[in-house]
Amino acid sequence: MPLGNELTPLIQDKQVTLPASSAEGILFDDDAAATIVWEDYQRAMAWLDTNSWLAEWQYVDFLYQSPNYDRDWRMQTSRPARISRFNVAKNRNTMSNQVRRGIFADTSPTALEPRGKLAGDPNSERILEAWSAIFEELDDRADFEYNMSLGIECQVLQGTAIWIPIWETKKVKKKSRVRETPPVSIDMPLGGKKEVDTWESDTFKVREETVEESWPYFEYRRLGTTLYSPKWRTPNRPDLTGGARIDIDYVAFEDLKSLRELDCYKDIPSDEDLKTYFLENPLGDAAVGSQVAQSMNQESSTVLHAAGEQRNESANPFEKPLMKLAYWTDKVVIEVLCYESRRKVIRNQEHTMGDQALGYSATWWNIDNSGYGMGTGRLNAGDQRMDQGVLNEVLKMIAFPLNAPILYDSQDGNAPTQNVVMGLGTLWGVRTRDGDVRKAFQFMQMPQIPPEAWKIYQLGKDGGENTVGADSISMQGNVNTPGSSAMRTAAGVNRAGSKADDNIADPVAHLEYTIKRWRAFQRERILEDMPIQEIREILSSRLGASILEEITAEAFIDAEFEIKVLCGQKLAAKAAIMQLIPFFLQIVQQPQLMQWQHEIGQTINFQAIENAFQRMSELQNWQDIFVPMTDEQKQNMAQMNPEAIKAKMAQAVEQAKGQNKLQQIQEQGKQDIQHTLVDKAMDHVSGDVPLELAEARLERNTDMGELQNGVPGVGE
Repeated sequence: MPLGNELTPLIQDKQVTLPASSAEGILFDDDAAATIVWEDYQRAMAWLDTNSWLAEWQYVDFLYQSPNYDRDWRMQTSRPARISRFNVAKNRNTMSNQVRRGIFADTSPTALEPRGKLAGDPNSERILEAWSAIFEELDDRADFEYNMSLGIECQVLQGTAIWIPIWETKKVKKKSRVRETPPVSIDMPLGGKKEVDTWESDTFKVREETVEESWPYFEYRRLGTTLYSPKWRTPNRPDLTGGARIDIDYVAFEDLKSLRELDCYKDIPSDEDLKTYFLENPLGDAAVGSQVAQSMNQESSTVLHAAGEQRNESANPFEKPLMKLAYWTDKVVIEVLCYESRRKVIRNQEHTMGDQALGYSATWWNIDNSGYGMGTGRLNAGDQRMDQGVLNEVLKMIAFPLNAPILYDSQDGNAPTQNVVMGLGTLWGVRTRDGDVRKAFQFMQMPQIPPEAWKIYQLGKDGGENTVGADSISMQGNVNTPGSSAMRTAAGVNRAGSKADDNIADPVAHLEYTIKRWRAFQRERILEDMPIQEIREILSSRLGASILEEITAEAFIDAEFEIKVLCGQKLAAKAAIMQLIPFFLQIVQQPQLMQWQHEIGQTINFQAIENAFQRMSELQNWQDIFVPMTDEQKQNMAQMNPEAIKAKMAQAVEQAKGQNKLQQIQEQGKQDIQHTLVDKAMDHVSGDVPLELAEARLERNTDMGELQNGVPGVGE
């Protein structure tokens, strides 16, 4: 492994390259770059570790899992049992579920509206549909919903969630099955050729091909693993005052090999050098990151967490982790590999991501003059502790009779020399002054539980829920007031639903800006980095090959649109929309309206109504109501058409008239033939035909009959 870069206490003029314009960033040589990254990392980490106790992140982490510290209480009579309570965990799960349902209620969290030239394009809907399909495909590759859900849980509990965008081009292996032998083509007696499957043609083999694909990442970052400047003071906007973004990550042998294949990395040792280093140094952990990150992993043994990323937990020497620091500004990126108290710059260049490189954040409740926020864990901490303390004291008082102290008269000589366990049927003699055994020993009277204890207990529970908005009516659906009719009317239901939306309106608004920036990042990368061929493949896969004929590459690239986040509309107006849809259907089903629409050359788009139902119902496995008719259905429909029935009846009438005329002609023909036969017969009778000729014809006819049917009496 190389010795690394030398840290310089004072950066020299020769180590700096000033940009030609303000659009470019200041560049430093590797020694100066390593110095900046390491020093800024130390300052940001020290500030976060020093002030983390004010944010109470570790304290909230303890309350969320509510561990039982007194596992040995039965052996220590002075320490009663401690019962865990999970108010913080319950309220966090309640609120995070509501926020997540609001964000992902639709198939896509965003909608696109045409702008500029696209607004007047008759094909704008199809073009926006193509863009939406690309966004959805990239969301699937980035595992967007999963990472967003992790961030929402941290946002609700700890008050702040952080994500970073990444764009890579990587090689992907795709497998498919193909026939080893094609089907046999044979000539059919009727018709043309037909392919017929055989035993040989039904044998398939797996074909593997390697393709390059664009893969974005929407990566959730735990608190303490991504650092910002101590001067970060704009909630939900680290791009404004967050300074540089510093990511603390850990890489192993295979990771370094993959990085070396990318053009943006440099000076990563060869495979042989890496192999030598990892085999000669198989033991030991990597450098430790911030204490905030360490407090929420296995290093904190109080609650359950995974081992820290810096831990070497494998016997495989190539899995030993090394620290990697990534330093991002809006113009420059520097990455430093840290090992054996050395630091090596492996990336130092400008980038084209702009302020997207500074990442995204979302708070639950904003704190003035602070980039970090306050979550439900901190808001509910005091209520859970009060709830838990009161409950444990009450349980101790309830358990008093089971271990009640015994009072005895120390003057009557009955003081035992040691603790005595009395069993059933045993005898124990005592001395009394007046013969009353009950006066020799007596259990201490059980103290009464003050009724105020239960009021305080309920106050702590309800107060915590109301503080964070997880109250039992609007969020949990519990109407626990006897005789209450609030949820028996539409107004009451709507009011409760509106209150539920209001409780999470601000946190959802914070997430909306993150989603908008993520969509803008995707759009920029699609236009600058994504090959047109890959775009065509995604569109044909998701929308069918016909989409490629309907829109051109120029129309797709030049499309201007505005990104609208649907979650805010969903939370604020969902109930109103659901009530509006039945009323709207009654209007559009009026025959007069339909007739008037047809007269002016318009019709009703029932497909759009179906889509509205789908969005309102939040069903993910929705099947289309309107589908193309089959050939048989088309034929039946044509037969049931009133105009078709009328034409068919007219045709039947004409056919009947023609049939009658034909029969009339046939009858007339038969009569003419009969008349002709009679006339001919009369000719023979009248002598017009010689008798000899008539006899000869009769004899010929007789001979012909015998030849065909045989001579009577012969051959019998």
